[in-house]
Amino acid sequence: MMNNKINYYQTFIGTIVLLVGLFIYVFDRHFIPLFPIPNVIKLVEGTPQLFGSFSNFLPSFIHVFSFSLITASIIGCGKMSYLYVCMFWGMVNLLLELGQAPWIYEWIQPMISPWNDKNLIILYLDSYLKNGVFDILDVLSILFGALMAYKVLELSQSVKRPNSLLLRK
Repeated sequence: MMNNKINYYQTFIGTIVLLVGLFIYVFDRHFIPLFPIPNVIKLVEGTPQLFGSFSNFLPSFIHVFSFSLITASIIGCGKMSYLYVCMFWGMVNLLLELGQAPWIYEWIQPMISPWNDKNLIILYLDSYLKNGVFDILDVLSILFGALMAYKVLELSQSVKRPNSLLLRK
């Protein structure tokens, strides 16, 4: 049984944008070494970056933007809920970005290190924060991604099917 509240258009946009983010990681960036994911090199070493210098901070925009669209489309919410969803994903990404700042990681690390052997998620989090690089452009991209996600959600609220835009007579 299909949920009529799901906005497939928003899901479609969020998924396509998320796939663009995957292409950035495959073609332009080195993966952050997360156990047990090995540290791999770009798919084609020595080739120019497809997204140029944008590939350094575009994933921060993409993550907030696409996860906000996908989440909001599935829970079938209205404008106020769109705001909460975008704020949630923005805050999650901001906290993860801030956690990569050396002065914040030094404060967090003693609190999470006792749990590394007991919880795989904490182990991943510790590795992400330790190996990541704090960048103010990522912070700005996160904020812009949340804002743009809200605008797209607002504009696409009444669209239920991607093909409805294509089949107009």
